[in-house]
This record gives sequence, structure tokens and C-alpha cells, in this order.
Amino acid sequence: MTHVVKLFGDITAEQTEKGTFVVRKKDKAVSPFEYAQVRQLTPKCWALRRADVVKEDILFASGVWLLGTKYAYVLDSLEGKGDKVLIAAVNRWGIDVFDERGNRLAVIPDHYRLVVLDDEFLVSFAAEGPAPQVKVYDLRGSLLGLGPMEKAIQDARRLKEILERLA
Repeated sequence: MTHVVKLFGDITAEQTEKGTFVVRKKDKAVSPFEYAQVRQLTPKCWALRRADVVKEDILFASGVWLLGTKYAYVLDSLEGKGDKVLIAAVNRWGIDVFDERGNRLAVIPDHYRLVVLDDEFLVSFAAEGPAPQVKVYDLRGSLLGLGPMEKAIQDARRLKEILERLA
């Protein structure tokens, strides 16, 4: 008996005799790759680990494919933004931040740990220690603060207030 994972609607991941998965829409393959693992990130987003190389492809319920990331994870859920879930996809240039529809919201040119602060900032930790060095970005990926954590966050908040007054 073949193991079938229902992804979205009529899109499924069907296990082959080799133990890998092929993604199909009805009877037609929709990806040229075979996958070793299929994992659900959110109800609207799946990560598929390729069988032949260390890469993941991300499939969103909207039909958007993101091919060839190193790995992806759920970054956070924005409470004040209609419970919008953010997906982080790490690639060789940095971290792309997507919403659950597959819309790219930000490109962060770092490979450091990324967290959401106060539902309005993305914080990248460049160095740990007694005075962690961080970069603070808005949710569109614009750099707002840089340096020791407390100072960088204060600078980002001040700059955001100034930009909002100018808008």
C-alpha cells in the first residue's frame, strides 16, 4: 500500500517504492524532484526535503513554490496583524521572510538567528555574549538599528517613529 500525504486540495505527496515522495496534482507530477521527507510548517505551508541533495522546497497553499532553500522554519505569528504567520527560508544569500500565501515580505542578508520583536521588528543576532550584537530590521527588511542589543532596539524604535511622522 502506498503512503499518500494530502498537502492541499488535489495536491498530494505519494510515496514511491524507493521510499521517496513524488508531489502530484491528480495524476500529474508537479515537481521534478523526489523528496525524502515531507513536513507541515503551517496548515498553509509544507517543507519538502529533497532526496538527492540537502535542500528543501517550500509549497504554499496558494500554489507558490520556493525551490532550493537550505531549510525553512516558522519564524513567528504576528498577533496584531490578523494572526499572520511568518515563514523563514534560509538560502545562501541570507534569510527570506514569507507570509503563508508565499509573498516575500523581507530579505535579511544575514545567516544569524532571526526573531520577531513586538510584532514589528526582525532581530538578527550577530554575536552572543554579555553585550549581544544585533541588527534590527522592520518587517519589510529595512535595517533600522545596529550594535549592542539595547541600543540597536532603541535606535530602531526612534527611527520607526520618525519615519511614521514623515509618512
